[in-house]
Amino acid sequence: MVVAGHEAPDFKIADARVCFLSVDHDMPQHEDAVVSGRLDKLAKIAAAWNYAKSRWNPHYLMKLDADDLISSRLVQWLENFGREPGYLIEHGWVWRSGARHVLQFTEYLDRVCASCLIIGSDIADQEGPFLYRGRRHAA
Repeated sequence: MVVAGHEAPDFKIADARVCFLSVDHDMPQHEDAVVSGRLDKLAKIAAAWNYAKSRWNPHYLMKLDADDLISSRLVQWLENFGREPGYLIEHGWVWRSGARHVLQFTEYLDRVCASCLIIGSDIADQEGPFLYRGRRHAA
């Protein structure tokens, strides 16, 4: 896993499988602050992806934000059963701050969370549009 950010965490990452990549690019300037934030995130994703490709032979790419949770078994599942060019995670759990239950199950995760795609490395550098033509899989 590659974590890309402007500031290193204030704790030591004890897992050799996790790498912090310090990025020093300026925040992209745009009249819309939301767009600036998204452009910054895309620059970090690109930096992390290029770093990973230069050091390993990754089979899949998945973007996660600091507040995202994934199964500890996801990577093993992809290693054992991942044969598709990518996966869309439709069902999952969403953090609901202030709700009665902190985590809530949803059947439309792909509509509320941008971290719902797992993309095969052989197509990760291609430009879309990508049209769904395959069968559905549960991850």
